Amino acid sequence: MGEPAGFNAAKEALAVQLRFLRGQAGLTQEDAAGLVGIRWRHLQRVEAAEINVTLRTLQRFANAYGVRVPELLSGLD
Repeated sequence: MGEPAGFNAAKEALAVQLRFLRGQAGLTQEDAAGLVGIRWRHLQRVEAAEINVTLRTLQRFANAYGVRVPELLSGLD
């Protein structure tokens, strides 16, 4: 079963938003991974839009970057 239409574009938009917020926070990928509570390689793959994230992980990203989950999803269709 393939991904729904527009899924890859949404995953890429999320990756862009996460990279932007991490940059604004002045965090390295290693530092951000520690704050989010995931491995550095996992964060790297999320930011490269290679893998999906769970809602729990989205909430962890939001907490780490001081935003709400809807802000992470802004720009996604």
